[in-house]
Amino acid sequence: YANHVDFDFDIYDERRDSALIASLDDASFEKLSTIKLSRYEDATCQIMVRAESAVKPKPDRVKIWEGLISSVRKRCMEGGKKKPMNFTITSVPTQREADIDGVPYEDFVKEYIEAFDQPWEEISKAHEILIEKLNAGRFLRFINNDETNLSMDITGQTFANSVRDKNLPGSEVFSAPLRGSVNGKFVAKGKFEYKTIGVIEDIELYFENGRVVGFRAAMPEQTAAL
Repeated sequence: YANHVDFDFDIYDERRDSALIASLDDASFEKLSTIKLSRYEDATCQIMVRAESAVKPKPDRVKIWEGLISSVRKRCMEGGKKKPMNFTITSVPTQREADIDGVPYEDFVKEYIEAFDQPWEEISKAHEILIEKLNAGRFLRFINNDETNLSMDITGQTFANSVRDKNLPGSEVFSAPLRGSVNGKFVAKGKFEYKTIGVIEDIELYFENGRVVGFRAAMPEQTAAL
């Protein structure tokens, strides 16, 4: 506002919006998405600040909703194509997340804020060294003490440097394996939550030729949700 930037302010509240998404009929649902899309029509940049909530909308309605407003995400992800929209995503640490991780909220916030306060220029330079090595590579193999043993082909692939432009806090280099080349076992210990599926502990994924052929979590109901 101080710099005379034209902007809009949009609040997504999961309690309100999950009730709204669940109760609207299809025609009203589509009309709401049209209104939403019109607000983003002239936008060139999106800054998102999120916080996790215990309230989760119905998965089937969320899927329909995300389909109706998918053009916003598409503009963010496609970069230099027609009407691109730059974006940055960050989030506010919540009591719920601290509880899931089993740490006091004050400690959770302190660690979270420290993750923002990093020597980003030095990290970016270190990334460039890593990218040079990865771009010259052909195969990657990941192993850890939790029995992860995953391999993939990266021949001809190039890696990107992502410090804090899109995700804050950030710090990663990323690319993609050749389609059909991922094989082995991936293990992620800990607690994870994603959209409408709730908390899942100790995820295991089994890959054959690029496809997940088996998976499990700590509890049968979590495996079913996964």
